[in-house]
Amino acid sequence: MKFNVSRLRISTAMTVVSVIMIAASISAIGLVVYSIISDKVREQATDGQNASLRVAATILERTVDGVNVSWGKDGNVEKIVVDQFPDFEEHSMIDTVGRMTGETATVFQWDPESRDFWRKTTNIVKPDGKRAVGTPLGQKGAVYPVLTGGKTFRGEAVILGLPYYTIYQPIFSKAGEVTGILYAGVKKDEINAIIGEILGKLAFAFVIVLAVSGTLSVFISRILLKPLPVLSAITQKIANDDFEADLPYTERSDEIGELAKSVRTFQQRGLERVAIAAEQASDRAASEQRQKRTEQLIDGFRNTVQGMIDSVEETAHGMEETARALTDIARESAGQASETAAASEEATGNVETVASAAEELSSSISEISRQVGQTTEIVGRATIGAQSTNEKISSLANAANKIGEVIGLIQDIAEQTNLLALNATIEAARAGEMGKGFAVVASEVKELATQTSKATEEIGAQIAAIQSSTTEAVEAIGEITRTMDEVNGYTSAIASAVQEQGAATVDISRNVQQAAQGTVAVTGNMATLSQAVAQTNASAEDVLNASTAVTGKTDQLRQEINHFLQEVSAA
Repeated sequence: MKFNVSRLRISTAMTVVSVIMIAASISAIGLVVYSIISDKVREQATDGQNASLRVAATILERTVDGVNVSWGKDGNVEKIVVDQFPDFEEHSMIDTVGRMTGETATVFQWDPESRDFWRKTTNIVKPDGKRAVGTPLGQKGAVYPVLTGGKTFRGEAVILGLPYYTIYQPIFSKAGEVTGILYAGVKKDEINAIIGEILGKLAFAFVIVLAVSGTLSVFISRILLKPLPVLSAITQKIANDDFEADLPYTERSDEIGELAKSVRTFQQRGLERVAIAAEQASDRAASEQRQKRTEQLIDGFRNTVQGMIDSVEETAHGMEETARALTDIARESAGQASETAAASEEATGNVETVASAAEELSSSISEISRQVGQTTEIVGRATIGAQSTNEKISSLANAANKIGEVIGLIQDIAEQTNLLALNATIEAARAGEMGKGFAVVASEVKELATQTSKATEEIGAQIAAIQSSTTEAVEAIGEITRTMDEVNGYTSAIASAVQEQGAATVDISRNVQQAAQGTVAVTGNMATLSQAVAQTNASAEDVLNASTAVTGKTDQLRQEINHFLQEVSAA
């Protein structure tokens, strides 16, 4: 799993980082110290080898005749010359060197036959516990070519399979040839053991330093970062919209103080945001209350206006039905008037026939009697038609009166609508910019109410004309009825005269002339009645058209009011 420092707490992360940095620093220092100590130990080993070589050369020079040692300015052995290489039968000299130096020492002698250097005396012991006397140096190592070149070898060398730090000093003959070697050395494992012991102690010291440093780092980080958990908890409260917590550390002048001041800024802004949110909530509540009140007013106005419009529409429909009934009655009255006029003309023709027959009265009483009977029958039918027309005209008058009542109701509704439109205009003016559309609709409603009032006034005038015409028609029909009664009396007199067979021809002619005048009067009255019926029909058509217009206007008014109320609700 990949380690992520960002998931740790700051104090833990700082401690981990500090410990890692301290460990890295200690490791780096350890590497440097190890390098220094290793170099120093090796340098001391080299110095020890030089010292051992000096001791060995000194003892060799003192104990063996013919050995001459030259010393350099630094006190080290510069050259060893031997007159004759000694035969080492015993090893006390080399053991003395070992005791004094604590290191290994060996004297090699050159063998021309094997062309190698052989150990003559040494304190190096083989694995079997015996001295390594009689063993060669070996030509394959790094030492052989250096020594055969007459130079001193310093460095690592493997002796009997073990690594050593060594120094090989060539021994020259008087002729200047390398005739032997004086060796001093120490096992590499011993040097490494010394280095390992030093490093162990150093590592222990480093562990102690690391532990102490880690503890101090934890302690210091906790002291330095102690305010962070407090500020973090307050920040968490601020994130949860809790802005009432006390905020410490704002008086500090370091980064913690700056952080605390920043948190205080967030806290203050949060309080401001809460205040703004509360104010906005209050504004929203007030706005919702105003909207609710507006919707209530709109619903009330819609219901009131809708009721009035429905009443106007219902009245208009009633007026339309009444107008249609009035039209039907007028048309029926026109038909009856035409029929009565035809009957009057027929009566006139019959009277003229009676006049002609009167001149021939003397020749044919029976013909006169027949004509008189026919005339009586026609007059009876005319009388019945006049009575029926009178009843229909009376119904027409009653319908006209009802229409007048409906017109009055429409006039009242129009005035009421006009008053509502005026109130709506006032409310729209109070509403300001939002009420402009409603003011237009109210103006349209007012104009429609005015047009309705004018239409009802015109319809009222037409109804008054219809009522006047029906009154005249009733009077004319009454006159026709009376005339028919007179004609009936005349025909009765003619019948009596025929029965008595004694009436004079002059009286018959006079009566016939009077009958002719009566039929002419009937014809004139019927023409007047037809004209009145035509006027009634025209007025009924006007009422029908006006009622249709009122219905259309109410639909338009309903649409405009609904559109206005939708606009107001949307706003």
